[in-house]
Amino acid sequence: MRRERFLIAEQKAEIRRHRLEHQSLNTNEQEFQLSLTLPFNDLYLILDQELSLFSQCLQEHAVQSKKALLSPKDLQRVESIQFFYQKRIELVPLKRLLTFFKQISELNELNVDDRVTLIKFNLLPLLCINCTLSYKPETNQIIEIDSDVPWDSSVIQLVYDMDGYKEIKKIFDYFLCIAKYDQNIIQLALITFMLTKGFSVAAINEPILNDSISVYCAQNYFIELLWKHKETVHGSEITIQIFSKLIAHFMTWQVLQIKIRRIIEQNLLSININEI
Repeated sequence: MRRERFLIAEQKAEIRRHRLEHQSLNTNEQEFQLSLTLPFNDLYLILDQELSLFSQCLQEHAVQSKKALLSPKDLQRVESIQFFYQKRIELVPLKRLLTFFKQISELNELNVDDRVTLIKFNLLPLLCINCTLSYKPETNQIIEIDSDVPWDSSVIQLVYDMDGYKEIKKIFDYFLCIAKYDQNIIQLALITFMLTKGFSVAAINEPILNDSISVYCAQNYFIELLWKHKETVHGSEITIQIFSKLIAHFMTWQVLQIKIRRIIEQNLLSININEI
């Protein structure tokens, strides 16, 4: 009898879990559809309101909490991440970024399917942020190593047209300012964003994670490491400013992905089929 009751309880728990997943999926789909129908000015207004509240929370947290300094172990971890980033040897920039993530043990320890999902949907959107670390102001080009084919404004305009280029350049310049200030921030942010479920808001049919708790725990570790690094190196006040800007640019880039996708779709529709 006990065994039967136990099996029945397990079956009920499984049914509840499937219901919750279904509800979550429907909610995410509705939110995505809503984001597509809202004008971009309204989306930016919502972001401004959310970020204003977020900044207030950060300031209150900074006042209430003690300064979080990097421990020797944390410092070693930051240095190892910097080393991993410099160690990439792939010829293609996108594969080079993937090589960086493959060296992060916390990412490798995740569920295999979850790891594939995060990489599949987050890798390409992160390429723009990653390019801030290899931007050459003297030539106005993006080039990591001498063997790379340099990216400049003409290439981006060709892919995304002038409107898309202007939008991308604006957000790129935001992240570039942070990269010039401290490249470690961008490197840690790349890992944090890679571990963000739903980062690519323009993606369709992104699978539900099998072990979301492990992903969130890994992400939380790097968020804390990022905060400690900034507070140790730059102080509390600047840390709040940088962190607020980082989140703001992150959310703006998410909104922009939807717009870029529309631009690409329009460009594809306008192409003469006979020219393909």
